[in-house]
Amino acid sequence: MMPPSPAHASAAASPVPPAERRWRPVPGFLTRFLIGLAGSTTASLVAPYVAVEPGHLRLQAAIAFAAGALFGLPGIVAVGLGQLAVLVTMPGHPVGPLVLAGLADTLIAAAGWFAFRFARGSGRGLPDLSSYLVAVGAVLAGCLAAAPLNAGATAMAFPRAFGLQLVGNLTGVVLVGLPLMLCARSWLASLVAPLPYERMPPPPRRLEDEADGETVDLDETEATLVVGPDEGNLLRGLAAGAALVGAITLAAVPLVAATPDGAYWAALLYLGVVIWGARSYGLRGGVVAASASGVALLLGTWLAGLLNGGGDLHPLSLYAQLVLLSPVGAYLGAAREREVRLLSEVVSHARLLRQDLLRVVQALTAAIEAKDSYTESHLKRVGDYAVSTGIRLGLRGRDVEMLYYAAMLHDVGKIGVPEHVLRKRGPLDEEEQAQMRLHPEIGARIVRGLDVLSEAAPLILYHQERWDGGVNGGYPGYPAGLRGEAIPLGARIIAVVDAYDAMTSHRPYRAALPMPEAIAELRAEAGQQFDPDVVIAFISVLREKPWLTD
Repeated sequence: MMPPSPAHASAAASPVPPAERRWRPVPGFLTRFLIGLAGSTTASLVAPYVAVEPGHLRLQAAIAFAAGALFGLPGIVAVGLGQLAVLVTMPGHPVGPLVLAGLADTLIAAAGWFAFRFARGSGRGLPDLSSYLVAVGAVLAGCLAAAPLNAGATAMAFPRAFGLQLVGNLTGVVLVGLPLMLCARSWLASLVAPLPYERMPPPPRRLEDEADGETVDLDETEATLVVGPDEGNLLRGLAAGAALVGAITLAAVPLVAATPDGAYWAALLYLGVVIWGARSYGLRGGVVAASASGVALLLGTWLAGLLNGGGDLHPLSLYAQLVLLSPVGAYLGAAREREVRLLSEVVSHARLLRQDLLRVVQALTAAIEAKDSYTESHLKRVGDYAVSTGIRLGLRGRDVEMLYYAAMLHDVGKIGVPEHVLRKRGPLDEEEQAQMRLHPEIGARIVRGLDVLSEAAPLILYHQERWDGGVNGGYPGYPAGLRGEAIPLGARIIAVVDAYDAMTSHRPYRAALPMPEAIAELRAEAGQQFDPDVVIAFISVLREKPWLTD
């Protein structure tokens, strides 16, 4: 048997790649453990200055929930050990209460991890309302399980201690832990312990109604509704939210200092911030705005207490309102996201319907062109230049769309005119002229039967009317003899563009006029056959967009 080559021998003998794969998770484990330990230790050291008595916001519970949900086992272990940091700064502190507090925080951390671990399709970045409900369920379960241990670490009677500790844990996790988990999952994704089947949150962006700023873009082949929502700037939004919270807090401090129950009314002021966050940034915006509002109000009441010579509101009464801001923000944000999503679908369907409508219009124009060879390319030119002229005159949105469809279909009534009249190689006699003059009415009846095109029917019906209302002479207005602004603007635009195209097109019985002569004829008829403002607008369009003949 041939001996293996040196390359094969070294590859077979080297155990490094398997070892690397086996030990690769260790740095992640250690990193998460150290981050969790640092956060838990900091919370334990700062907590005596934040929660001066039972029932106040427990920062340790907030850090415990976020560390457990984000880091898993390393975070849970780190949270349990973090309470021992108090022994470094307070060597004489009893060990028993610290152990109980550490076990309580461990339960809160474990509740956060296992809730998201087994709730498939949820996400720690709170991508939807179901994920938020999973988080709230974990918060309630963890805090209820931890409260007896926290109560055992105090010298108070158990029922009261249980209630106060439960309030402190809930307030801490809802106001600090949830937004901390949400932000870390979005912005520190590489440090977060992976979960199977976790739903990732979408990139944070400002929610806008997609119908805002709609414009109509009619190019050479189709008419489409182009929607361009402004996604906004996230940093500007955060700065605006922070400024709004700060302004309300500055206004609330004197109210709370002057009135014993002022904090209850001040809490209502922050509801506006929560609504703004939810409408602007959805569920996550509502949750973060609620948390920022709650923390700001607590700081404001603390400052008001200092200004008032001490004293504090009972947490059981105030914290209930602050905790409720979070589910209100989440629900409003989820509803706003659904509203924008549905609106986006409506706009998308409307765009598809418009494209289908354009295909119907193109099919009808093809039918006209098959019957009357003169109309070939004529309808497309009239449609393009009518739209440009209409925009020049201030038409926007749906008015431009209807003008385009009417211009494309203004001769659709010729389907009802005998072919020998349409194809006659000479001037029409009186009877033939009477038949030809029926085409606006026939076209309007055809289009009026389609709801999506019914607004174009008057433009088709009156596109042969004269500005001066004349009904006699070589070019009478018909069918109704309208005059001036009684004629729809779209019909006046089609009349000018249609006449110019007719003058510059070849006929079997006459040659096409040169473009300067056709423009001179339009100027001569301005105020008589044609609306003078429309003539001016159309001539200015011709200067920028040269006329394309066959």
